[in-house]
Amino acid sequence: MTLFAAQRFRILISVTRRLIQARDAALIAAPTHPILSPPPEPGDESSPSKAISIPHRNRVLEAVFATPTAPSAAILLFHGIGERLSYWQSVQRLLTEHNIASLVFHYSGYGKSTGANTPQNLHQDAHAAYATLRSLLPESTPVHLLGFSLGSGIATDAAPHLSPRPAGLILCQPFTSLRAAASCYVPAVLSPLLPDIWQTHRTIADISLPLLIVHSDADELFPFAMAQQIEAAAKLRPNHHTVDLIQPKGISHNGAYLHPTLAYWQSIIDFALRLPSPLQTR
Repeated sequence: MTLFAAQRFRILISVTRRLIQARDAALIAAPTHPILSPPPEPGDESSPSKAISIPHRNRVLEAVFATPTAPSAAILLFHGIGERLSYWQSVQRLLTEHNIASLVFHYSGYGKSTGANTPQNLHQDAHAAYATLRSLLPESTPVHLLGFSLGSGIATDAAPHLSPRPAGLILCQPFTSLRAAASCYVPAVLSPLLPDIWQTHRTIADISLPLLIVHSDADELFPFAMAQQIEAAAKLRPNHHTVDLIQPKGISHNGAYLHPTLAYWQSIIDFALRLPSPLQTR
């Protein structure tokens, strides 16, 4: 990717992120909206979640780690474009209740994470967060990647390059490519300005991992057809790994993490708990 393309990406993603965060702040302030608490402070022993820092290269990522006493599995959470770590607290609590550890982190340029918000940095961020999560768990713990919305592109991009290999890949409310995603919510004239990266409907064919796709029928942002295209491409893989597409009913794009229920998360929990770690299958 050229320097100019990376700069276009950084500017357009940053502008979109700020617009979405301003909208969400207004919604959260509404009397009918549940209040979202900030991420826990380090040393808060009353919460299973702990704020941590992930130093790597010349920058530091902020993250929140949550775990039961003896986790049966773990999930690395890749959040969407306008999200904050606090938005995922309820999800992390739900996963902990089902004996699954989790780590959600801010990409470079998000929140208190330092560094530029570029595709190269996001790829490196995924490696750093994955290594950190693995270091916090027993070696044999199955670790899955879960990419939500924007995070589905980042997680899919990173998945084949992580070592040791993740146990599985979960894509929630995914899009087929970044440019196709942009066309869903920005004027058509602007979407070509974004680099045509994260072409999940193509790159998924090269990923040798069990795959779960979850895409609700009430997503007002990305059409269900995008999830179907990814599923179809994944089923052409020669490796015979499982591919499942689940369509929860009546859950909005943001509702999946702002108001997490088992109607959306049960299939994810089952997927994470049934797959062994690649280290256990050697």
